Amino acid sequence: MHIVATFKLADARQQGQCLLADDAEKWQADVDHRLPLVDAIVSQTERRVLKGEKMPAREKVVSLYEPHTDIIVKDRRQVQYGHKLNLVQGKSRLIPDLVIKEGSPADSDRFIPMMERQK
Repeated sequence: MHIVATFKLADARQQGQCLLADDAEKWQADVDHRLPLVDAIVSQTERRVLKGEKMPAREKVVSLYEPHTDIIVKDRRQVQYGHKLNLVQGKSRLIPDLVIKEGSPADSDRFIPMMERQK
């Protein structure tokens, strides 16, 4: 199932909705960007809920407004969404190094590479 929806500025103008040219272009760009994400969310919902398929975390869209959001799982703790940060704090309490990795790499896998970066 695919969502078939088209939103065009001309249609909005015919319906008497007044938009300034700049606002209308921003609105159209936003709609054009979000429609494929909505389609992906509907598709993954069908696969997971209706067909019972398991999907890898990297294939899931978990945020319509931040589609690059990662699923972060740590042991038995509650699942979190966002980006996993690896940072180093110095004696002065300043942060001299920060790395943002895609996905949810294990902290133990990131420890040595972060230490090596400080040499």
